[in-house]
Amino acid sequence: MLVSLYTVRVVLNTLGVQDYGIYNVTAGVVTMFGFLSGAIAAAGQRYFSFELGRKDYEQLKKVFSLSLIIYLLIAVTVLLFDSINEFEFLKNINLRSRKIYFLFKQTVDVILALMLFTISLPFWSLIILLIKIESYGPVFSKQKCIGYLEQPFTSIKFRTMRISDNTQEPTINDDSRVTKFGKFLHRTRINEIPQFLNIIKSDMSFIGPRPEQPELILKLEAEVPFYRLRLLVKPGISGWDQVSGEYHSPSKEDTYKKLQYDLYYIKNMSFFLDVSIFFKTLVTVIKRKGV
Repeated sequence: MLVSLYTVRVVLNTLGVQDYGIYNVTAGVVTMFGFLSGAIAAAGQRYFSFELGRKDYEQLKKVFSLSLIIYLLIAVTVLLFDSINEFEFLKNINLRSRKIYFLFKQTVDVILALMLFTISLPFWSLIILLIKIESYGPVFSKQKCIGYLEQPFTSIKFRTMRISDNTQEPTINDDSRVTKFGKFLHRTRINEIPQFLNIIKSDMSFIGPRPEQPELILKLEAEVPFYRLRLLVKPGISGWDQVSGEYHSPSKEDTYKKLQYDLYYIKNMSFFLDVSIFFKTLVTVIKRKGV
């Protein structure tokens, strides 16, 4: 009987079987064929031959066919498991035990947002007037973002940039499109005040990863592994990355750094961590640092 193990292994390798140690699944004959094919390949040969009786040949053919079927079944199973979305896996496994924390956080978010929105409302007319005096355009900047579990929403802020000659590219450090009053709003975080409405609507939280636009998420998701895991929690006005002390642009290099902060928060989020970020945010605003 002339057997081309080389051909069989090419088929299995094409299916990705070799990556999962499938040769350890079946013992005896299958393992023997694996070792033989390796030895033959090392010797620079593609084929080997030996003689068998008719009965032994039929038995060996059945074992070999069964082993090949097992290979293929395991390969298909592995591919199916690989297709399972790690987003769904982590959502159902890692965060389920924190239901009480999420409920408490959402309650505090809504109550605090209602209070701060009411307190800030008398100052809105002055802010709107100064924005209008300095530059032409709408008072509010509305941006389509992707939030918790990939749900889209519209983020609302006071406009800090000029409308004319605006390419709508992501903001960078010391961006020339930002107006003088816009810089003040940006550094003091006053431009974030309208986002209290997003929190009241449960689109956002006070603490969480920075919300991003759908187009930017698609781009960074293709370049940065596990980027969409940021969507396991609600985006926030402030967050662990925002108080890190350095500005992170939407570039690939900075996104790697930003993602480290975001994943750290998701893994360790708690009431005490949120309180810590809240006070760090106050310090950042007072010192006029960060973004």
